[in-house]
Amino acid sequence: MSPEHKKAASKPSDTDFRAVLRSIAHTRSSIVSVFSDFCRIVACSLAVGTREDEYFDAIKGYSKSDLNQFAKALGLLVHEMESRPFEDVLGMFYTEIHSAVTRNDRGEFYTPPAISSLMARLAFDPEKIKTDQTPFSISDPCCGSGGIILSCAEAIAPHVYLMRATLQDISPVACDMAYINTTLWGIPAEIILGDTLKLECLDRWTNIHWHRVGEEQRRKSLKILDAIRDLTQPHAAPTEDVEPQNKPPPAGPHIQLKLF
Repeated sequence: MSPEHKKAASKPSDTDFRAVLRSIAHTRSSIVSVFSDFCRIVACSLAVGTREDEYFDAIKGYSKSDLNQFAKALGLLVHEMESRPFEDVLGMFYTEIHSAVTRNDRGEFYTPPAISSLMARLAFDPEKIKTDQTPFSISDPCCGSGGIILSCAEAIAPHVYLMRATLQDISPVACDMAYINTTLWGIPAEIILGDTLKLECLDRWTNIHWHRVGEEQRRKSLKILDAIRDLTQPHAAPTEDVEPQNKPPPAGPHIQLKLF
C-alpha cells in the first residue's frame, strides 16, 4: 500500500469519503459498484442540469439515507482535494478497490503521478503558456481518471482556464472520474466515451468551464468560417492530361513480372 493510501486508511471514518462509501457498500453491493454509482451521481450533479436522466437512473435502488451519505462523501472528497491540489484522489482509490487481475483484464493501468508530471512537461512549455496567456488545446485519448490532464493543469496553475482539454476513454466510470476532476479543478474539458482506436463516440459531455470560455461557440464559428471559405474560394479548373511527346511505343505483349 502506498504512503497516500496508508494515510487515507488511518483517517477517522467521519472525515474520509472512502469509509462513507464502504459503509454504503456493506448493505448494498460491492464497493466497486457503489463507487461507480457515486462517480456517476457526482458527475451528473456537476453537469448543471444537462444529465438529469442519467442522475435519476443512477440513484435508483438507493434510499434517502444512502443519498445523504453520498452527499457527505462528496463534501469530504472536495475537502480532501483542496488539501491535495491536482492529485488524482479518485483514480488512486479506484486502483485500490479493483484487483490487479481485473484491471489487467480490462487493460486499465494507473499512471504514477511522477510519470504524469513528466509527460505534462514534455507536452508543452508551461512557462511560455503562462507568459503568452494564449489558450491551447490538449488531448488524452485514453484518459482514465484524468491524472495526466491534472498534471498539465498543475504545471500552468493558476492559469488552468487556458487549457482546452479533450479526454476519451472506453470505461464509463473513468469518464465520470475525469469529468469530476476537470470540473472541480476548473479545467475546460469535453469528455468522450468510446474506443479511441475505432474513432468511436458513444457519448459526449462538456463541463461548465468549457461553456464558460466559449469553446463550443468557437468551434461552431470555425466550422461556419470553413464552410464560407469553401464556397467563396475559387476552384482551379481541371487540367487535361497531356500525352508526352516522343513517347516510345509499347514493347511486346504485357505480362506480369515475377519477383522470384
